[in-house]
This record gives sequence, structure tokens and C-alpha cells, in this order.
Amino acid sequence: MPTDSPAASTAAAKPPLKAPSSRWRNIAFGFFVFMVVTLLFAMCDGAYLPRFLMASWNYRAFAIWIMLLPLSAFATACLLRGQPLRVMLFFLSLTSFVFPSSFMAWFAWTEGDAVAQDSKASVRVLLSEVRVDKHTYRLYQSNCGATCSLDLVLMDEVLWPNLGMKWVRAEWYLARQAQGSLMLDGNTLQVQDDGKVLYSKVID
Repeated sequence: MPTDSPAASTAAAKPPLKAPSSRWRNIAFGFFVFMVVTLLFAMCDGAYLPRFLMASWNYRAFAIWIMLLPLSAFATACLLRGQPLRVMLFFLSLTSFVFPSSFMAWFAWTEGDAVAQDSKASVRVLLSEVRVDKHTYRLYQSNCGATCSLDLVLMDEVLWPNLGMKWVRAEWYLARQAQGSLMLDGNTLQVQDDGKVLYSKVID
């Protein structure tokens, strides 16, 4: 009676390769969705965003985040079963990782190192601030380099000093204006420059 060869028996004994479990697929896809939602939320006007009190940490956190976005898409593509979606995510992760994300991460990280060594290297310089209850309104001069104009940015910040964090929201922006100061008249917050009111807001 014929018997199977040892090689055939060994091949038959090998368990089939298991597909990634649905748990890991859900985790990878959930993390990718979280990164995309975070990106969309950060682009919304008037949204409070978390920031570190140390400016250099914000640059480094952005560098890490911008690299995790394509990496999460790549990990999701490796675990998915649907062929069209896998190809789309592979293409998205590779094209964004090779140049845009890596370049932006490198630039942000080196900028963070420069800010850590010299606070004046920051693209924003604090001009004036006013504290109202838990909110600190800070007026910054924004300077992104030789090709940009000097602008004013008013930020609404809620400090969490025990955590080394703060929540920030862009309150107002004025291009091509280098100087200004904050004034609080009763419950009215104003941005002034040589007595001229550039912005006014009633604080509830």
C-alpha cells in the first residue's frame, strides 16, 4: 500500500498562513482614522488645539505626527484584505512619506532645535498679553522668514501649567502689521497701535 513521502507529510503538516486578525485590522484602521480626523480638526477655524508650553516641543510633536500619518496608512494597507483599498493606501502612504512628510518633519525638527537653543528663533514673538479669568489673550508678531511679511496674530490660550500644556485658539489675524498692543477696557478687549483700534471684542 503506497505511503506518503516525508516531504509530502511535512508540507501537509504545515499550518496555513493566517491572515491578520480583525482586531489588529480594526486597531490599525482606527488609528489611521484618528490621524485623519486630527488633521481635519486642526484645519478648522476657531478650534482649540493642544500645545506644549515649551515652544520647541511643539515643533518636535508636529514632526512625529506628520510621520505617523503615512506610516499609519501603510500599516492599515498591510492588514486590509480589500485589494482596491490596499492599493490606494499603499500609494497614499508611499507618495506622502517619500517627500512631503519626511521633508516637513525634518524642517520642523530642526526648527525645534533652533528654538530650543534661542527662543528668538521662533516664528512668533510675544508683543502683549492680557489675562481674563482662565483665558490668556496673547498678541504675537508672526514672522515666517525673509519671503513673508510681519503679521499680527491674537491667540486665546487656556493654560494647564501642571501638565506643561495649553489649549490655544486663533482669535484674530492681521497681515502686514508689525506692531500692536492689547488693552482691556472694562469687558472690551482691544488691539491698538498708537491709539488706533485694530480689533475689538466684547468678552462675556
